Amino acid sequence: MLAGLNSAGAPQTPGVPPALVANLHSDFAMFRRGLSTESGVNLIGASVVSDEYPGGEIGGRLAFWWFGWPSEARQTVLSRALAQIHFIDQLAATSQGVTLIRTRKDLEKVQSQHSVGLLLWMEGADPIVGDPSRVRLFYDRGVRAIMLTHLYNNALAGSSSPSIPLTNFYWSSDPGLSEQGRAVLAEMAKHGMVVDLAHASRKTFDDVLAAWSGPVIVSHAAMAAIFPSPRNLTDEQVRAIASRNGIIGIMGQTQFLGGKRLADLADHIAHAAAIGGVDHIALGLDMEDAVDTMPEDFHDTRDLPELASLVRQRGLSEEDVREIFGLNAFRFFSRVLR
Repeated sequence: MLAGLNSAGAPQTPGVPPALVANLHSDFAMFRRGLSTESGVNLIGASVVSDEYPGGEIGGRLAFWWFGWPSEARQTVLSRALAQIHFIDQLAATSQGVTLIRTRKDLEKVQSQHSVGLLLWMEGADPIVGDPSRVRLFYDRGVRAIMLTHLYNNALAGSSSPSIPLTNFYWSSDPGLSEQGRAVLAEMAKHGMVVDLAHASRKTFDDVLAAWSGPVIVSHAAMAAIFPSPRNLTDEQVRAIASRNGIIGIMGQTQFLGGKRLADLADHIAHAAAIGGVDHIALGLDMEDAVDTMPEDFHDTRDLPELASLVRQRGLSEEDVREIFGLNAFRFFSRVLR
């Protein structure tokens, strides 16, 4: 059993200090949910989503109405993003032992206390389209990592993700990184932010790596070598992220795993570690979906010890598991946060 999930009620391994656990991607804020499914996780990539679900702007407003957001929060991509940040702010302010991570010092506090840290992530930079200077607005509000695209191509770059529910078909063109996207990257570089390529199209992925010299990450993805999908990473892409000293969070969404069991998620983790190296792999579970798309035998983070056991059965050591399940993410952000 993985040590360190004691806050979720799991027993600790005798003589082994509690492990740090990280999940690089959670949409809890969009769904206006708390952190109940993240019990035992010390570092959470708190996603701020603006373009969710098909239907363009109307679809976005309808989705946020369905999730229970008030009218003033639903009106624009900007208002939806800022409302989620406010929700996360309030959650951190009113929850004991929860810290909004803005600096390396905040991360070190969470690490030393084995408490909970929320790291703000923009999933789709649509609120910045037309005004790259808004990068500063979101940085000041605590956002430290940005995906240029989410479910659709936008004016900044191409997306690897088609409209729900056609998750494994991609009929759109791939424009790659635009000049406006390059301008956004330039603004991000000024503030030492992280680029997330989780939803980047193949051309956008290559274009960004060619144009960007700062820290890079893929917060949640699975392996195309196991299950082909435009949303999943090729082995070449895995090696490219590793060569830039980045990390890749492996997600548990079954439509990208090619199977519906926790063992399938363990297969993707083991393959990623074999290709990119253990030091560059993490968890990016993406559990907070509107529908149940996680493995049938995975209910919440209390099942992580079972996942750890399955990963070890695939030849990884206890230390490898501790690195992948948390330490790699803490090490990466300790290096890149100001």
